[in-house]
Amino acid sequence: MLVKYSEELIEEVRSRNDIVDVIAGYITLKKSGTSYKAKCPFHTEKTPSFSVSPDKQIFHCFGCGVGGNVITFIMKIENLNFVDALKLLADRVGMILPEKDQDIDKKKYRKRKIQYNIHIDAARYFYRNLKNSEVALRYLKERKITFETIVKFGLGYATNHWDGLYKYLLSKNYSKEDIAQSGLIIFKQNQSEKYYDRFRGRLIFPVFDLSNRVIAFGGRILDNQMQPKYLNSPETLIFSKGYHLYGLNHAKNNMKNRQIIIVEGYMDVISLYQYGIQNVVASLGTALTKEQARLLSRYAEEVLIAYDGDEAGQKATLRALDILFSAGCKAKVIRIPNQMDPDEYIRKYKQEGFIYLINQALSFIEYKVMLARSKYSIDTIEGKINFTKEVAQILKNIKSEIEIDAYIKKISRETGIDEAAIKSEVYHNKKSKIETSKNIIGNNRNTIQYKKDKSFVKNSVEKKSAIILAEENLIYMISQDFRLFQIFKQNMKWEDFTDDFHRKIAKIIFEKMENKEYVIPAELLDIFKTEEAGEKIASIFSKELNKEFMEKDIMEYINTIQVYTLQNKIDQLNQNLKKMSKKENPEAINKVYIEIVKLKKKLEELKGN
Repeated sequence: MLVKYSEELIEEVRSRNDIVDVIAGYITLKKSGTSYKAKCPFHTEKTPSFSVSPDKQIFHCFGCGVGGNVITFIMKIENLNFVDALKLLADRVGMILPEKDQDIDKKKYRKRKIQYNIHIDAARYFYRNLKNSEVALRYLKERKITFETIVKFGLGYATNHWDGLYKYLLSKNYSKEDIAQSGLIIFKQNQSEKYYDRFRGRLIFPVFDLSNRVIAFGGRILDNQMQPKYLNSPETLIFSKGYHLYGLNHAKNNMKNRQIIIVEGYMDVISLYQYGIQNVVASLGTALTKEQARLLSRYAEEVLIAYDGDEAGQKATLRALDILFSAGCKAKVIRIPNQMDPDEYIRKYKQEGFIYLINQALSFIEYKVMLARSKYSIDTIEGKINFTKEVAQILKNIKSEIEIDAYIKKISRETGIDEAAIKSEVYHNKKSKIETSKNIIGNNRNTIQYKKDKSFVKNSVEKKSAIILAEENLIYMISQDFRLFQIFKQNMKWEDFTDDFHRKIAKIIFEKMENKEYVIPAELLDIFKTEEAGEKIASIFSKELNKEFMEKDIMEYINTIQVYTLQNKIDQLNQNLKKMSKKENPEAINKVYIEIVKLKKKLEELKGN
């Protein structure tokens, strides 16, 4: 008997296995715009039609129609059933799955749900405190933070009371054990008052996951005599700070040029966002981790580091550059002058000033060369030699000989040292370069055998009806943009979709969007577990619709469905009319005629639009 795993456990396994990383272990992926392309491993083809979307966490072949999430891929490529595929992926990330039904820790997953609810209630408590706190509101006003921004980020305030939040959560009928496990309360030993609030007298920043759920908090002092300046939630059942980025829930929907900016602090994110720089995140009070770097690479082609301009910020920038470089991320550094932080700079120089800094950002190598230059005086022979030797060590990390040559020429002009001498220093003991393109991911380490079955190939040019295409495009649109969802809701209901499967998906999307939750395509595949459903979902969400035209197109698709639905009603009434006997009640026949006339008039109006 197969083990039945909870949906939450399945989602945890899926979310911890990045689909690009997994698939790159089997086939070579080449970057193409926002996705990756390859020749499909499931059928023979000459031109790559296999697409992998890092932000949607799905794959789809436009040739044979196969598609799904990372679990689906492993099932197909390894010829495994669902449970065995799940175990393989769990093992890949160090998770241990229970072997028997009775071993499944359902209590753990119930507790996770409780923790999400505790954090929602805590966020509401902090927000109400903020609205009633003159001190906190005055502080935010001085920092030029608007009320709209306060609401957008759900900012709050923790009062100076020792146990205000603790008592509030007790009043919401949470147990002491669950409250303690939230990390929001600290246990006092050897004292009569056993519990007290972790956050007191602080401005509160809720931390959201990609599904817009509150999972942690950060707190900043308002009284400079208090320490530490920033305080963060500890790791809990629902929060591991090395795996999350503050503000990514907003930034992932506001990418510009496939770039994302990473800063140090909560206020940096909030101020930049308020002034129109909305593709910004922060690393939650910790040095950038490998997991965070992978998360950044999932949503952006280029990461811009905008840490503080002081010495500590420079050191953190160098560490982040190395981590991003090792994760295969293209990275640049935004230099903020006069040892200012991003929050201070954008408040003084506004959006235009910060955009200027973005345009002047230095590459990974340029930044390291700049720092090396600041350490030595190239007016002296010793300074020139030491500077050139350090730059040579930096250039050894570059794979492109053209890029190396360009830097050698530049350093030679600056120092007067012969190009040949610098080149010799660079290539001395330089490790042989691995021949790989920076646009290529994966090493073809396919250790398993699978058959490319031509019989599996479907008719890729099979035409879909206008109504099916309209419904597919609508599903994609309303899942990607809250504004488009509102337009849809004003004109249609999820029940209006004509296709049964489309109705099921639309209902789920509708519920999520109504709750202000983001729709993650890969999560839908966890709900619809059949192969056919997976391929349909992958096909829908592999679309690359032009965002500029979506608002115009959405009304056309809505109109298509409304016309189709009305025509069906008219056809059905005509069928009913034919079946009616002449002996039928004349009033009943007349009623049908009137209804047909009304519907035809409405249909003409729709067609006129």
